[in-house]
Amino acid sequence: MKADAPASPANVDQLFPGDSELAGLMRRLDWSSTALGPPEDWPENLRVSVSLCLTSRIPVVMYWGREFTVLDFSRIEAGRIQASYEPTDVAASTAELASVFRSAMEKAGLKLIVDCPPLPEPVYIDREMWEKIVLNLLSNAFKFTFEGEIKVQLRWLAGQVELSVADTGTGIPEAELPRIFERFHRVPNVRSRTHEGTGIGLALVQELVHLHGGEVRVRSTEGRGTTFQVSIPTGHAHLPTEKIGARRTLETTSTGATPFVEEALRWLPPTPPPLAPPPHPPSGPRSRVVLADDNADMREYVNRLLVPHFDLETAADGQAALELIRQRPPDLVLIDVMMPHLDGYGLLQQLREDPRTPGRAGTG
Repeated sequence: MKADAPASPANVDQLFPGDSELAGLMRRLDWSSTALGPPEDWPENLRVSVSLCLTSRIPVVMYWGREFTVLDFSRIEAGRIQASYEPTDVAASTAELASVFRSAMEKAGLKLIVDCPPLPEPVYIDREMWEKIVLNLLSNAFKFTFEGEIKVQLRWLAGQVELSVADTGTGIPEAELPRIFERFHRVPNVRSRTHEGTGIGLALVQELVHLHGGEVRVRSTEGRGTTFQVSIPTGHAHLPTEKIGARRTLETTSTGATPFVEEALRWLPPTPPPLAPPPHPPSGPRSRVVLADDNADMREYVNRLLVPHFDLETAADGQAALELIRQRPPDLVLIDVMMPHLDGYGLLQQLREDPRTPGRAGTG
């Protein structure tokens, strides 16, 4: 496929075989594989995301709320990104976007500080792009912050506006800072609420900031927190004249804040779902299964499949699963590989070394 050619209907169907809903959605959103190449070249975490979407029948728009970033990359690389820069009350817009995360922050025991005083004049931004910048930075901060606070600040400086999103989270090792905006790069061996995702959110932030003639910087201290700073010029002399108030002709890739917040809530410790009654009264004792997976959608999907036939308990990380298993050894353990606190390999090793749980675990 040529670098500037959108995927044909045949190519879209090839990318998503057997799933007319997803193929149709990608076609409607002007899907192109220019940003990613053929599926066999995709990183494993992206292939897993697509596979989960196809096999579990998770609502496509919700699960792909953040994965629509691949479409933005595709349009940027093919020169088809559509921008419409309009004078905007950036302080009010940013404060509103940040406040949507407040309920998730409170449930996680975090303090959200929003410091966005009124600015002297409107700022020219593409409102959809700005929304993605703010939401991706907030989502990233929430993912890596377990206690303390997340602070969103907006400041009017000489000839520019500066947005900062600071957290008191796990921080980034100094050696990883030069790669933090690389597409698909994820910092290894760092504590986070989940290992889900494709590693393209921060790369998209950088691309969108550059489209505003701005820059994004990061500073971080491991174990103390991270601050991302976005600076964009004021006025509109730095922007293409034809993009000022331009009319959009392509379908939007904006999903709003809801998918970001719902995703963040799924990262919190799960509330055990009520056990559905079996279709027929069991004739004898039911086998007990423990599922360890940090993906809330997958836990719900497996729950629907197994609860009619087995007693199922779920855990969102390997350490929590290990505690469940040691309290009462199950008949079978299903283990995801990438999980916080204790990954699948570590959990499997612990189970194999425990004489109470030989031969009970399987990884996926």
